[in-house]
Amino acid sequence: MSDPEASATVAVIEQDARAPAALTAARGTGVVLTGVLAGAVLAVWLLDRRLGASGELYAVAMQEMIPAYTVPLPTLGAVALLATVIAAILARRDRRACALTVGAAALLVVGLAVTTRVNLPLNEAILTWTPRNPPADWQQVRERWSAAHTVRTVTALGAAGLLALVLGRRRG
Repeated sequence: MSDPEASATVAVIEQDARAPAALTAARGTGVVLTGVLAGAVLAVWLLDRRLGASGELYAVAMQEMIPAYTVPLPTLGAVALLATVIAAILARRDRRACALTVGAAALLVVGLAVTTRVNLPLNEAILTWTPRNPPADWQQVRERWSAAHTVRTVTALGAAGLLALVLGRRRG
């Protein structure tokens, strides 16, 4: 073997030795951040179900929640997506793990798309409401927001579940 061939072989071996650590880090980051995201959106989903039929209560609750979650949750989702995509790329030789990870990434993309196209514009509108006098169509806005948030909740929980399946697989 000539020196360039030996160098190339050593480089491949070194890269393969680092790949499992990078894959473990990406998977771990993806599953933890996706799990935190799923827990947060599930908590909001549960709270939304308890707000009742009062427009004033809904407006006050949402005007408190929106500023608290508008920056952290989409950011968390984006970083979880990035880690999950990296994990999918690094797992490309393991077809089942790669497919599950790509599925998780796809679910995170759907959740992020729903957030940016539906929930964030509705959040902006809700923040302009006067709680003691919400707009006449507040219930329709709430129904649209809740339906979109249900999609986000299901996609986040599904993504977390798929990533947990990958982590829970037996290696062999």
